[in-house]
Amino acid sequence: MRAADEAEALPSILRKAFTGPYARQRLSHGLTAQSHPTLTEAARDLGIHHSTLAIQLNRLEADLGHPLFERAERGTVMKLTRFGKRVAAATQKIAAEEMPRR
Repeated sequence: MRAADEAEALPSILRKAFTGPYARQRLSHGLTAQSHPTLTEAARDLGIHHSTLAIQLNRLEADLGHPLFERAERGTVMKLTRFGKRVAAATQKIAAEEMPRR
């Protein structure tokens, strides 16, 4: 299925994220990252380099037009923004709907 066709079936909040290849991977990695206190720990869990995850999340945020995370600074934990929580909920809904198909 083409990205444009696939985007039509998605919740409106996610449609702008489907601008090119690896869109699903970026959304999946963003969803995984939310459960970790830092990008470094999320990247380690995903088995990818920290900079790769940072680039993917930056692209996802640019595509969507809003930040998804308040990034962790020394001594603080990374957390979702209000917009990030909405994106995460929509992404989880898609993942749950696709589970029975696999």
